[in-house]
Amino acid sequence: MKDQVETDAPEKEDTGSTDLIILPEKKNLAGFFHGTGGENGDQGILQLIDMIEAPLKGVTHDVSTAKGRKAAKSLARQVSSTKTALEDVRKDITKEWRDQIDKVNAAGKIAVERLDALRDRIKGPAEEAEKQEAERVRQILLRMDAFDTNVLSAHDSSAELKAKIEQIEAIEVDSSFEEHEAEARVQKAAALDKYRSDLGIAEAREAQEAELEQLRREKAERDAKEAEEKAAKEREEQERAEKERREKEQREAAERAAKEAEEKAAREKAEAEERHRQEMEAAKREAEEAAAAERQRIADEERAKAEAEAKRKADADHRAKITAEIVASITELQPAGWEPLIDAMIDGKIPHVKVCL
Repeated sequence: MKDQVETDAPEKEDTGSTDLIILPEKKNLAGFFHGTGGENGDQGILQLIDMIEAPLKGVTHDVSTAKGRKAAKSLARQVSSTKTALEDVRKDITKEWRDQIDKVNAAGKIAVERLDALRDRIKGPAEEAEKQEAERVRQILLRMDAFDTNVLSAHDSSAELKAKIEQIEAIEVDSSFEEHEAEARVQKAAALDKYRSDLGIAEAREAQEAELEQLRREKAERDAKEAEEKAAKEREEQERAEKERREKEQREAAERAAKEAEEKAAREKAEAEERHRQEMEAAKREAEEAAAAERQRIADEERAKAEAEAKRKADADHRAKITAEIVASITELQPAGWEPLIDAMIDGKIPHVKVCL
């Protein structure tokens, strides 16, 4: 790797565009990703990054000037270009690895498929033979299932047990059972013995149940007859009681009706007498009220006449008094004619006379 530009002071200002980042040739960059780069083959990618960063640690730019800002942007572009170059190398390396992985996987897939086919071709006949043998044994055991002694018991019906015995008897145990022939004979005999014993128990039970059913039926018939007779007797007693009840209700109703009629007649008589008494009292009150009203009317007429007469007399006396006062006033004035009289009236010299102008 070529020497990079170094600085003597801790910090210095970069004002130009001189390249400060110098990478090895592209063909040598792959070694740094494998840890075999550099002159001695002992440098990895981290060492390469350290070498890139070292000359830039003391570099500063005066961003207050256009030249300084341009230099800073130029150096930043160098860093981006360096990153892009390293990314290109990384992508080339990973592409090579992916291509190799794809080739290995394809070869492995072919090997798996061909070896699986070889394995199946070798073991296929053996597995098919095992399958056929298992099916042969299964079919024999299925036929022997008919000898199962747990299918029915003495608690089942005799008809079911007879059908099961007939089914077992119909099965002929011969060489078709092959290695299970002896076992099948033993199981068939045991099943027949068991189911025949169950049949005897079931038939005895059913006979006893039939007898009990007959007894229950006869008892039910007797109970029904007794219940019918009891019901008929109860109906007769109810009818007699109902008749007595109706007759009693009729008597009580007649008695109540007679009593109510008697009470009604007495009540109506008392009510009629009370109405007559009230009518007499009302007629008496009306006569007294009419007489009082007539007396009041006569008194009112006499009082009105007296009041009218008194008022007429008072008016006449008042008129005569006023007339006398007017005459006295005129006599006292002794007017020389009607004009002086009128002037006296206008001037208010004559009492009770007022002239409106």
